[in-house]
Amino acid sequence: MGFGLDSICRDLPSKMSDRTPTKRRRTVDAQRIGLFDAMLQGSSLKQLILDWTSDYQKDKVEAMAQLINLCVQASGCPSTVDTSQVEDSDNYSDTLEELQTYFEPQSQHQYPIASKKGDYAKFRKIFVDFWTKFVDSMRSNALYDDDNYCFETLVSWLGTMSSSTFRPFRHTGTLAALALQTQLSKTCQMTHDEALGYTKQLSGAKGTRKANLEERLEEAQAKTIRTRDLVKSLFDIIFVHRYRDIDPVIRADCIKELGKCVLYCSHLFLDTQHVRYLGWMLSDKSSQVRMEALKSISKLFEQDEFFDSLGPIAERFKPRIIDMATMEKENNIRHEAIKALCLMSDAGFLDEEDEEKMMPILAHNDQKARDLVAPAIVSMYKTLAARMEDEESYESFGSLKAYCQVMTKLSQLVEEKEEEEEKESQTMVLSDASFTPVLLEMQSQAKIDCTDLLDWIASQDFHDASPIGYNLVSLAAASLSNHIDLDPQQIGDYLTRDVDEPIFQLNQQEECILLYTMSYCTTKEMDDDKKAEASAVLIKVLPLLLSKYAVDLEHLPKLIETLEMAKKLDVQAFVDLQEMEALDALCQQIITLLNKSFNKRVVELGLETLYGLTDTASGTVQDAVPTFVENVVLEWKQAMKHAQQTFEEQGVLDTEPFERLGKWMQLMQYLVNHERFYEHCKIMTFEQIDGIYDISKICLDYGLDLLQRNLSEDGRSNLINTSTDIVQASLHIMMINLLYRLKDMVDLASLVEHSQTLVNFCQGIVSASGQSDLQLPIPIKIVALRMLSGLFPLLNGNVVEQYPQLQHHIAEPAQESCINLLSYVIELLAVHAPLLKTKASFSTVHYNLLETVNIFWNLSLNGQMTIGAASGLAQWFSVEDVSIVGPTHNCIISNGIQKCFSKVMEQPDQHLHMIQHLPFFVQKTIENVHLLILVYAPVLYWIHLSAVTRRAL
Repeated sequence: MGFGLDSICRDLPSKMSDRTPTKRRRTVDAQRIGLFDAMLQGSSLKQLILDWTSDYQKDKVEAMAQLINLCVQASGCPSTVDTSQVEDSDNYSDTLEELQTYFEPQSQHQYPIASKKGDYAKFRKIFVDFWTKFVDSMRSNALYDDDNYCFETLVSWLGTMSSSTFRPFRHTGTLAALALQTQLSKTCQMTHDEALGYTKQLSGAKGTRKANLEERLEEAQAKTIRTRDLVKSLFDIIFVHRYRDIDPVIRADCIKELGKCVLYCSHLFLDTQHVRYLGWMLSDKSSQVRMEALKSISKLFEQDEFFDSLGPIAERFKPRIIDMATMEKENNIRHEAIKALCLMSDAGFLDEEDEEKMMPILAHNDQKARDLVAPAIVSMYKTLAARMEDEESYESFGSLKAYCQVMTKLSQLVEEKEEEEEKESQTMVLSDASFTPVLLEMQSQAKIDCTDLLDWIASQDFHDASPIGYNLVSLAAASLSNHIDLDPQQIGDYLTRDVDEPIFQLNQQEECILLYTMSYCTTKEMDDDKKAEASAVLIKVLPLLLSKYAVDLEHLPKLIETLEMAKKLDVQAFVDLQEMEALDALCQQIITLLNKSFNKRVVELGLETLYGLTDTASGTVQDAVPTFVENVVLEWKQAMKHAQQTFEEQGVLDTEPFERLGKWMQLMQYLVNHERFYEHCKIMTFEQIDGIYDISKICLDYGLDLLQRNLSEDGRSNLINTSTDIVQASLHIMMINLLYRLKDMVDLASLVEHSQTLVNFCQGIVSASGQSDLQLPIPIKIVALRMLSGLFPLLNGNVVEQYPQLQHHIAEPAQESCINLLSYVIELLAVHAPLLKTKASFSTVHYNLLETVNIFWNLSLNGQMTIGAASGLAQWFSVEDVSIVGPTHNCIISNGIQKCFSKVMEQPDQHLHMIQHLPFFVQKTIENVHLLILVYAPVLYWIHLSAVTRRAL
């Protein structure tokens, strides 16, 4: 064999022996059992290299053929090269082309270093380890030969392989060259350090010792030059060309090994000329390459000794890394980018502006990303805390004030980011909104309707009204609390104490921040002991906060959050701490608040809190709840009578009675919506319950009359909002009352009459249009439509089998009005809503859009969606992020669109505006896995109408 592997490989079967090449082999059987097969069989790499070294000393060309054949066979080639081909370095390219003909024809070649199956699963690592150990063993011989034959031949051959158009050759040659480059870089740094050491020792050496040191220094410098030249050759011949290879795996290998070279040989690679390649690949389209570039950069900033050289590098690449940390879609890459930024921050390479750009990550839904960025934000917090004046009386508040400032800045940055995204969304919609000619013709009316609709949606989305949202604060606090002491007791003291020092006084937003933080810290998951401590804090602080925030509407968000904490309060804590008097006082305080508040969220939370607490409270407090409910009913009746009397005597000249009626109507609406309302009305007779329905009907008549009067006048009267509230609340109360009556089925005749009346009211409201005598705001129409969507299945379901008198069908004209209204609402929300600034959150608008579609199928009218409605939906899907869509809505929409397409297929030439949006729709559904359920309908439709579509477009 001419190579000391006979004892190892004599009895081993050749991996290539089973292959049947299409051409004549040029090598003998003994050559097939070489380094490659020995490595596959698990032979010691150290022993293989020792044997190869022995053979190299006997016959350099034969030994080099062994190394080259290792690379050839590692690429999956069934053939090998001979010594004559090794010596003919000018024709290495021709040799590779000939070797390529031995591969079986196939679309994608599997080769050892890229395979993860069978015997090749670990071969890549063994292959790289071989070259690493090879360089180490050559330090004492072939590496420093005078003729440098070994490494010059290797560099020449690997350079040719790495430039091959055939991927297995190119990848294998590049991997071997990179492994050599990395280990040679380490060797170069070692000899460089040795030379520096000898230079230092020479300063004080004399005589023979000096002569010996000079000789060693010269030798070390010669070795450094030799290895440095080899490293530069490998870098210039292989890396510079392959770092931008078409194959992302090869690009990733290049960047990974370059990062190692910078670490191992900083005197040669730690400069912008080499490190710039890492920065360039941060923008690579392959996530694998971007990840390797980030990892390499992170490792540089972990080395304290590199800091003096990293300034220009950090300045050049940090903007891109910040973009990756804040906008990268793949979590693992985002995490690595954040790690790199935190390392830069620790090293002092990020200024205050850079750290501020990182802050929005604290609001990200990715918890790991928040936890990773928290230390960098904490450094900002510590800087702010250090600026606080060190006054004894407010010493404990300095850190909380600094925390509020950080969170305020976070809120500002998140708001700016959302505004930018909203502008981009509006631009996209505006550029694509030309397909709605109907709305463009009635742009003025559409804008009014859309504004009314969005204002109504915003009124249902409370959190947007607060200066800073609970979700934002809770997400940030969850990560920052691991580094900052957010003690609920201190927060409670700060919120309830009168602070005279201006620097420590809290503004409205800072109070919200502390309140939300306290809410998070006292309601998060914790062990029993900590839960008891949190409850003890709340028992003392909540009454003070309720008294403070119940004064005026300016504190409404804080009042609501205080009630949120009270609702989650553990009642058992009152018992354990023997604070039953405090419990009674808290309940009484909430009842007092409810008697003077007409805010929906305050009433809802107050009732839920009372229902949760009063079961444990004393009998006096328990009796106060039903008493409160009955008082509300009584006040509502009196307000109705006063408004009725005023209307009969003065018309609507005096608006105060109607405004008062509207407030009590809203409060009644909130009350009846709670499942335990009628439980507290058990003492009421059915005649009294009927009275609630009758009063609501009277209020509904007044509300509709007020609307008609005010809408017919020029301008928009202040009474429109009041009368709108009265109509909505009346419909809601009548609906809930009807559902309660259906449970007991008492007085069936009255029940039939009530259901008929409610259906007629709703049909009339939905059918009202600009051409009719009755003009109504669109939110009222949607409320009526929702009522019909609930009533229609109810009055045609199981209940009619036993009580057929209740069955009721929606009139055909009303069905057509429902379809027209739904189509109009979908177009308003899908097209016009993004063009208007609104207080309603993006997700809330989308949810209402989907809910509108849901109503379509609850009504089960004609069983198909109109072209206008489906067109609006398709446009919405083509321009917006629809990741919030759930599977239930997917099914609803897919059914509707499928039926719409069926209708379009009947007359395709009449619906060209729909056809031209299909490509966008199909593309969007394919991109989003949540919408794959929608794909089949447009695809089938497109195939069916392919000829018509081509002609039309």
